[in-house]
Amino acid sequence: MNLYLHNYLDVFKRNFMLVVMALVLLAVTFFIWAGVPFFLIGSLVADLTSNFVIIYLCISLSGGFLFSFYFVPFNLKVAKNIGNIKGDSVTISFMYLQTLWIIVSSLIFGIVLVLMNVLQLKGAILKEGKAPFLSNLYNIGQVSGIVYVCLGGLENEWI
Repeated sequence: MNLYLHNYLDVFKRNFMLVVMALVLLAVTFFIWAGVPFFLIGSLVADLTSNFVIIYLCISLSGGFLFSFYFVPFNLKVAKNIGNIKGDSVTISFMYLQTLWIIVSSLIFGIVLVLMNVLQLKGAILKEGKAPFLSNLYNIGQVSGIVYVCLGGLENEWI
């Protein structure tokens, strides 16, 4: 793990402008890597299944997948360094690093998704003084904080 960390730090130091460009692109294209998983992927999967866990996993994985695209140049440079050091193929090293970035990004994306849901429910309880009606648990808008997709034609209702 120390080898990977040192290689990432070395790549970040040598390519500082690439880091700045990636951060600017992340801010400018927030609606793509954060909005597409919530609204597009979430509603498509919600039309196919009513299992909340599958919807949650698809949103998290697609968010992690889109977020990790911004770090492909870094991963490729680190994979070249790791491939040279370990004697492995650059392709194998790159696939390992990219898969790891997707999984970590998905976990972070999923944690943020759960926190948004918990904070929204807590805010609704404090504001209204009563718990929200959760018969429509598959509402992606309820998870993301924006009422957007309602399955079965049901709208959010309060008790």
